[in-house]
Amino acid sequence: REVYGKDACHADIARALQNIGVSYENMNEYVTAEVYYTQALTMRRMVYGEASNHKHIANTLKCLGDVKRQLKMHDEAEKLYQDLLHMYRQIYRPDSNHKGIANLLHDMGSNCESNSDHSTALEYKLRALDMYREVYGKDACHADIARALQNIGVSYENMNEYVTAEVYYTQALTMRRMVYGEASNHKHIANTLKCLGDVKRQLKMHDEAEKLY
Repeated sequence: REVYGKDACHADIARALQNIGVSYENMNEYVTAEVYYTQALTMRRMVYGEASNHKHIANTLKCLGDVKRQLKMHDEAEKLYQDLLHMYRQIYRPDSNHKGIANLLHDMGSNCESNSDHSTALEYKLRALDMYREVYGKDACHADIARALQNIGVSYENMNEYVTAEVYYTQALTMRRMVYGEASNHKHIANTLKCLGDVKRQLKMHDEAEKLY
């Protein structure tokens, strides 16, 4: 601001605002992070154009959406994610299967899940799973696919559809053991064991639940 002027609108200032937001987010100071991300988004739109599909605007939309989700401002997060999804479709082509789009769909599902909109969350998560499989391969074994399977299980469990949840948690556990190692003590495997044990208990499969626990 000393270089460009106190009230200047410049890409370097926007980048600085963005990165200050990152620091606050990493310290879990989401309210302050939101302030800086909002300033960065406003300036980047002024720098690159309100209707621009510039990658820096996309990055700030994602960051701001994520902190809105952390602050339980789910409707505002959804709007930002929808704007970003539209932008990604322009950046990567409307019919493109891209990891960034799949990750965004997954986050949109998590946002809806946190807002107790389990059916919409499930729709987003299933779309994310399909896209991950297009990106990595139909029969691929990948951490992103395992995470998607796990979180689809969460949606079904939250809708009390325990039989279907069990199917997805079982697939997630199998894949996570393949990704991280059968004898691994990885936290993601531990998380899936807990989820699967819980639905086994709901299904009164007590011996199987005990073994998983």
